[in-house]
Amino acid sequence: MTRDSHVSADEGRRPGRCIVCLKAIGPDEARWTVHFRGAEYTACCPSCVQMFNRQPGQFIEQP
Repeated sequence: MTRDSHVSADEGRRPGRCIVCLKAIGPDEARWTVHFRGAEYTACCPSCVQMFNRQPGQFIEQP
C-alpha cells in the first residue's frame, strides 16, 4: 500500500484495519493505537505508528 492512501476516520477507528497500511487486524492483534485531533486509530505495528505520527493527515481524509 502506498503512503498516500487515505481512510475515513470511521474506518481507521475500527479495530479491523490498520490506519496506515489497511491490513486486517484481529481483535487480539489490535495492540497499537495512535491519536489525532481527539480520535483514536488502530495500527498493526510500531512501524505504522511511526509513519502515522510523522504525517497523520496523510492517512485520514480531512472533512
